[in-house]
Amino acid sequence: MIVRVLTALGFMRELGEGVPRMFDEMERAGYYPPRFEAIGGGVVQVTLRNEPVYNREMLECQEVVKTDIYGASNVIKDMIRKGVVRSLGKGSRIYEVKEPLLMRPDMPPELAQLLSVLQRKGRLTNADIRGTLGLSKISAVRLLRELVVSHWLTGTGKRGVGAIYSPGPRLLYQSQTITKEAKAIFTIMLHWIIL
Repeated sequence: MIVRVLTALGFMRELGEGVPRMFDEMERAGYYPPRFEAIGGGVVQVTLRNEPVYNREMLECQEVVKTDIYGASNVIKDMIRKGVVRSLGKGSRIYEVKEPLLMRPDMPPELAQLLSVLQRKGRLTNADIRGTLGLSKISAVRLLRELVVSHWLTGTGKRGVGAIYSPGPRLLYQSQTITKEAKAIFTIMLHWIIL
């Protein structure tokens, strides 16, 4: 009853809003999230650290780019979907620019049709080949074997179900469309925005 009256008079906000609001405010300010600890007897201790998660350079970079953590996250997810960047590891917040896979005159026509899938996913499976090219399982295995032997693709070593094929040396050794310096700068910027 008291909560309702204080809320109606504007002295207090809605009940149950405090914890989510603490998380939002700490994140917005660039600080670590609140830490809750049960210290016994129905008592909970909340620790709010007055210590920024980001260093000064990262905060300045976010100001220059004019985005917050959510905007940067959405941009990077979109770039991952489009096959422009990839994460350096599971759960990693560091991303690298994927070199575009270019069509070459000596490339087998089947591989040329698979380039968009290979660029987007970074790898191919037998199912990808069957779905994209409309081949049978046996024909897809034969094509994969030919592409591995001719160094267009590299196999993981696993055979049968679960075998994965990534771009081979012949496909990766192409004229560079992005300079190493530009790639390094872009990788650092993504790292700063997301961390």
